[in-house]
Amino acid sequence: MPRPSSDTLFRIECFVDSNKLGEVLSALAGKVRQMSPPTPVINAAKKANGVEQIGRGELIEMFVDHLRKHKIKEFRARTAKEFLEEHGRSSQSYSYLLDGMRNAGYARRSGSMSNSIWHLKAPPKKRDYAAERARAKARTAGAQ
Repeated sequence: MPRPSSDTLFRIECFVDSNKLGEVLSALAGKVRQMSPPTPVINAAKKANGVEQIGRGELIEMFVDHLRKHKIKEFRARTAKEFLEEHGRSSQSYSYLLDGMRNAGYARRSGSMSNSIWHLKAPPKKRDYAAERARAKARTAGAQ
């Protein structure tokens, strides 16, 4: 480890309970050169010796769940931006989120670029290929 001097900087990262956040920020005040604002950690839970991940935290599924929970069927890009900011992500990636929703079959867009409204669709159905094959086999066997 390099010997600390006035020109050597270190980066630290820590996880803090919400009830201790104020104390930690007060302790760091005046001692740090630059600090990013605290952001909530999604899909994580306290563990005896640290933090553990609860789920994979797929952003698209999380946003769809958020929309369904709040009974939102139509929304604009602003809703996606607010969701991303609430979950500690950059609001600049809203188009990536919306394109992913469209490609996954969760939403469709209507209107022009600046006036576009997104419509939440029913979840895409997963195809049961084995059942389809069995039905096709039964049809061909019945036709003969």
